[in-house]
Amino acid sequence: MLREGDIPRDAHIEGSVEGECLFARAAGSNLRILADNIWDYSRDDIPEAWRLIGEDPRDDVRAPQFAQLVRAFMPDVLDLQEYSLHMHQRFYPLIRRYGYRIAYEGEEPWNNTPIFYNPETVELVDVNYVLYAPSCWSNIGSKSYTSAVFRKKDTGRLFAVVNTHLWWKSEAAQPGSTYARAAQVRLMMAEAEVLKNKYGCTIFVTGDMNAYEDSLPIRQFIEGGYTPCYKAATDATDNGNGHHICGPKDGYSRTSRRRSPDREKGRYRPLLHLQRPRRRGGQSLRLHHGPLHRQTHRPLPLPDRCGPVSGLLRPAEAAARRTSRTMENTGGRFSSVRSRSDSG
Repeated sequence: MLREGDIPRDAHIEGSVEGECLFARAAGSNLRILADNIWDYSRDDIPEAWRLIGEDPRDDVRAPQFAQLVRAFMPDVLDLQEYSLHMHQRFYPLIRRYGYRIAYEGEEPWNNTPIFYNPETVELVDVNYVLYAPSCWSNIGSKSYTSAVFRKKDTGRLFAVVNTHLWWKSEAAQPGSTYARAAQVRLMMAEAEVLKNKYGCTIFVTGDMNAYEDSLPIRQFIEGGYTPCYKAATDATDNGNGHHICGPKDGYSRTSRRRSPDREKGRYRPLLHLQRPRRRGGQSLRLHHGPLHRQTHRPLPLPDRCGPVSGLLRPAEAAARRTSRTMENTGGRFSSVRSRSDSG
């Protein structure tokens, strides 16, 4: 059984995390974020393709594995995509044992892109949930974003996280898909701009982008002053695209169907962007993938020394910034629910 300190900080681990396996934080680390698309498989049968490889994709089996992954990294913030109510009923009680709380919880509509946090290390200040609309671009309600503002309890500094899952089909499969993703990104960027101006904090964007780095949706981030964390990282990084085969008909393997195994040319999956904070100064940033747990994407932990990191990032082009709560969506209306908490 591995315990804290047994694993070198630069180790690259593949496989499953079993038992007690604690990944110590890098020296000087002050924030850890873990993001993962865990694949929504809410059925109670084992598909034939999975039987043939001796694997079980049911939530009753995978929920404890995901909980152990959280235990292994003990992130300050956990962002998930494809998080079903079925999985929530099994997974959430397990991580509650470690003290974790969900930032926004509501069943109508169900939030498939939740943010969880460790109240021992951070305090929830603000949270918002938006379901992308119209429904033809939200895939049975699974495409949305959640934003949350936190205050670090040791320093009092504020930071914000926006977690999303963008529309998934290609332009060839459904015309208009690229522009639907682009509209969804603009909603997130408007939300982030409001939070940045209201709280003056660093913005992290995580999620399953379903887009390539050179595509219109991601270019909007880059041209808006965001920097992919794998490019900003100076201490350590992982250039893998994070995707692999996982589905009812395909079974499970470490193979990726994307056009390239790396991030720049391969499709964006669980990924962190970092928006330039107001204050200057530089500290190192660490980015790497974690173990695989029978999901469609590798979990992406960010045990970073984020501090003020603006010195690492390309300054945004000088431009007028939106400061209102108006959000634009070329596809039509959107649903929004906002709540506020004054305590962890």
